Amino acid sequence: MTISLLSPIAPAHAEATCEPDVQNAVEEPGRIETNSNRDEGRRPCEVLSFFGVEPGAVHLELLAAQGYYTEILSVLVGREGRVYHHNNALVLQLTPPDQLVPIRNRIESGELSNAEWIEGELEALPFANGSVDSISAILSLHDYYWMSRRPESSGFAELFRILRPGGRLLVVDHSAQPETTVSAAVDQNGIHRIDQRYLTERLLDVGFVFEAESDILRNPADDRSKPFFDRSMWRDRTDRFVMIFGKPGEQTSDED
Repeated sequence: MTISLLSPIAPAHAEATCEPDVQNAVEEPGRIETNSNRDEGRRPCEVLSFFGVEPGAVHLELLAAQGYYTEILSVLVGREGRVYHHNNALVLQLTPPDQLVPIRNRIESGELSNAEWIEGELEALPFANGSVDSISAILSLHDYYWMSRRPESSGFAELFRILRPGGRLLVVDHSAQPETTVSAAVDQNGIHRIDQRYLTERLLDVGFVFEAESDILRNPADDRSKPFFDRSMWRDRTDRFVMIFGKPGEQTSDED
């Protein structure tokens, strides 16, 4: 049983489940092979079943790189939905071009007809206020601390700005040792992890509310001292926390 980080008396999520519609999306035959080969370690069916992606949603996949989740999300939101595959200049610069070509081809050829390739900096995302229903930040928020000059007051605040009232943010990240705040995240050549409690507090600071967490991707064998690219951590073996945050308020219908 998983216990809420902020409320130790209430379970946030008792067990991992895999919903049939999510499993169908994961098994979509057109997925890029280098993406689907990582399913065992990433457990996308359980992660997205926990989050809950609504058909017709406008979804932002933040710093999406090779598009691992973009392909699955495209199926889940359906024809009436939209998935924005986002990258900033640094991700595009540091990711080998051949790793970006497959997902870009799927998007720009129309194979993923409801997906759009977008580029924008973390402090100035190209969306209107409250225009996005849901956001996924998968293994990316720790990067804010070396990519952005103002990771919290500008970067996290941007996510809050573009999310509609009642919308949700999915956070998955490499867990650092407790009480380390951002020391494991600020160096581009460091271990690329983040203190879960510290990150939670900073998201609350900009207005998000904590909703739930899951131990789907926990790995107690990881001592949280090595980067994800260390040989011992290959194939998604890091200890990762999975959390959901919400933006307070209710969505206003077009008829109001």
